[in-house]
Amino acid sequence: FESLEDLFAVLKIAAIVMFMGIAAAAIAGLIDGGKNPIHFPHTVDTFFTTGAAGLWSSLIFAFYAFGGIEIMGLMAMRLREPKKAPMAGKVMILTLASIYVLSLGLAISMVSWRAFNTKESPFVVALDNYHLAFVPHVFNAVLIIAGFSTMVASLYAVTTMVVTLAGDRDAPVFFTLLKHGGTMYPFRP
Repeated sequence: FESLEDLFAVLKIAAIVMFMGIAAAAIAGLIDGGKNPIHFPHTVDTFFTTGAAGLWSSLIFAFYAFGGIEIMGLMAMRLREPKKAPMAGKVMILTLASIYVLSLGLAISMVSWRAFNTKESPFVVALDNYHLAFVPHVFNAVLIIAGFSTMVASLYAVTTMVVTLAGDRDAPVFFTLLKHGGTMYPFRP
C-alpha cells in the first residue's frame, strides 16, 4: 500500500508542478499561442465574484482534493518516531494547500473564471489556448490516478479500522486472521 500510494502522490504532485511551470512560462510569454493573461483578482469583490455561495460550492472540490488525508492518523502508529506525526501533518497540509492555491491562482490568472466548467480540468482549460496536445491526456490520467489513490487510501483505512476493532473484540474475530503462505495466523495490532 505504502509504495503504491507514494507513487500516486508523486505523480499527482508532479502533474501540478508541471502545470505551474508551463503556466509560468505562458504568463511570461515564453510559449506561443493564447492571449495575454488576465490579471489576478486583487479585491474581495473580484476574488469572490459570486459571493459566499460560490465560495461554499468551491469547497466541494477542496474536500475532494484533500480526500484520503485522514489516513495519516492511521499510518502515524507505524512511524519510527510517532511524536513527529503532528509536525508531519502540519507540513503536509501547508505544502498541499500552498501548491493547490498557487496552481489555481495561476489558472485563474490565465483565463476568466467563467471559462471553467465541470467537464474539464481547470488546468486543461487554462492551457487550452496554447495548443499543447499532451496536456489534456496528462491531466485526465492524473485525475484517474487521484480517484484511484483516494479509493486505495480509503480501503486501507477501513481495513485497518476493522482489524483493530476485531482485535479489541468489537468486530468479528476472524478479521484478525491474516493469510500468509496458506497459513492463517492471528494479527496483533
